[in-house]
Amino acid sequence: MIRTKDLFLFTACLLFLTVAVFATITATNKPTVSDEVVIFSESVVEVDGVEMAVASSNRTDFIADLKKRLAADTSTIIPQASVTSGDIGDIEVAATTTATMFTSTADLNRCVFSDDVIPYLSLWPVSGVVAEVGTALRTYYSETSTVVLVDSTGTSTATTTELVRTTYLTVPVRPNKLATASCVPSEVIGVTTAGALLFNTNAAIYAGVSESILIGYARDGFPIYGATSEPLDVCGGYDAAMGYRYAIAPDRAQILTCFTGAPQPFQF
Repeated sequence: MIRTKDLFLFTACLLFLTVAVFATITATNKPTVSDEVVIFSESVVEVDGVEMAVASSNRTDFIADLKKRLAADTSTIIPQASVTSGDIGDIEVAATTTATMFTSTADLNRCVFSDDVIPYLSLWPVSGVVAEVGTALRTYYSETSTVVLVDSTGTSTATTTELVRTTYLTVPVRPNKLATASCVPSEVIGVTTAGALLFNTNAAIYAGVSESILIGYARDGFPIYGATSEPLDVCGGYDAAMGYRYAIAPDRAQILTCFTGAPQPFQF
């Protein structure tokens, strides 16, 4: 027979052993500073149309830094929605009211991938872009002067100045129509006759330009002319006497909604 005193001692020992085992397990499994693993969940933010994964633990600092960099960035170009009169490059624009002229952008056949030009706007020169027309290609480029070391001795250094040519875009002089129209890969659809980038939403700016005036060339090589009353195809062009061309239309928000030819990539 177990006495009451023995039963009490047995219970106390069992309780003590249980507490000691639990404390040992807890101490063994507790992570130290050196072996603790921190797992960051990721969220997705969009920066200039590009999705970027950002660790949630650093999301606040990332966004704060991004805002600072965007505020200091002077390369962003925002196309003007409308003008009243004046000059655009070497094209005179007649006075016009365009506030309610354009309505929908639903017909734009936009490519599914990110804009392939907007991130590189700062690389396009403000002036000095030249269009060189060859037998097959129209090449847009600029030239800059650079000093090159020719010879160096202990007492003198000889240098010479050379022109460095940078090519930005080449388009065919005689473009061909595609069997199926191409999507629009960027807000930048071509280059004006003055050597400036041509934005698709600049349609309102050229609404007062005559249909006989050449505005510039699209990325597929076809010319872009002023406003016309001619019926346009799905991309915003038509077959004129001198060949296919794009034109400004009063019933669409963009200069073109797709490319009839193959749009060429910029060489940034």
